[in-house]
Amino acid sequence: MKIGRNDPCPCGSGKKYKECCIDSTSLGRLEIDNRRLKVDVNSARRAEMIRREVESLLGNHARYQTTEIQSPEAILEAGKDLNGEGIALGGEHDELMQIPEVRERMQHMLSAHWKGWVDEKIPALGGKTPRQAVKTSDGRESVEALVLDAERQMAKDQHMRDFAPTVIADVRRRLGIDKSASAATKGTGKEQKTERVDETQRLIKSFGQTYLTMEYTDLALKLCDKIGRMRKLSIQRGRTEIWAAAIVHVIARLNFLLDPENELSFTTDDICKFFGTKKTTVSSKAGLIQKTGNIYLGDAEFSIPEIARMLSIYETQDGLLIPGFMLFDATLPNVLRQSHIRESAHLQSLS
Repeated sequence: MKIGRNDPCPCGSGKKYKECCIDSTSLGRLEIDNRRLKVDVNSARRAEMIRREVESLLGNHARYQTTEIQSPEAILEAGKDLNGEGIALGGEHDELMQIPEVRERMQHMLSAHWKGWVDEKIPALGGKTPRQAVKTSDGRESVEALVLDAERQMAKDQHMRDFAPTVIADVRRRLGIDKSASAATKGTGKEQKTERVDETQRLIKSFGQTYLTMEYTDLALKLCDKIGRMRKLSIQRGRTEIWAAAIVHVIARLNFLLDPENELSFTTDDICKFFGTKKTTVSSKAGLIQKTGNIYLGDAEFSIPEIARMLSIYETQDGLLIPGFMLFDATLPNVLRQSHIRESAHLQSLS
């Protein structure tokens, strides 16, 4: 595939190809297995571009089958970098990252990716670009949630954490959300945080009077308290209505209150209509709360006892694993250990 010197650079930086990655751009990785061709790329735009190129070259000799989308976390877990290229793992990779030129290229790639991201249509934003989304208060909340989550993920990578703050700061500046972040960081004492928590809890109680029992309302209030104490989540930022809606959404999700068969069943639309928020904003914020707070299905802290028990796995003295919903009271004396099913389908021992 040939890219003209004056064509837009495929990395998404917005610059011309000759002014950006002309010396180093890898559009993707091609793998041929017998009669099967697989192409790994790092964006939907590149996938479509390469698909058209292959079809034009091979015509009826090739038939497109499917496109598989993986999250950045899944790709990194499989040992691939942003270009889909295989990278050395372990000590060899650490040694490679000590080379200044390699680190500089990594920073350049990361910066180029995020520069393009602000004008890329994001499904979590309802198909809008971040630049479009920040024009509304709800969209701004969603973008802020996505940026915070990305910031948290990059901070976990020892090779990215050095220059990630600079990259994220540039994204905030380009989207005009840096001022709100600094305003939330400066001069927001305990009194202001307490006021925000109290206002959010007032909204939750109001929703609870219409849709929830006292037990579920108390769980939502407890989660609000926890968020108020968390350093990685700033309840001072954004509308309290969005925080309240997201907290209710988390509790509803953990306790299957969105299931039509539940007696107290209500929908995400009901939540958003009550608080005057958008579904995409609430879903993004709820996801951020669960990820940051490490809250999963079966979490006894924010689930009613019946739900926590139902989503537990019990091991008997004979080593037999029994799902909680299959247990009878007569078997409980034989229980030795209890584990909670996490959304990743892994078991975590609590013993």
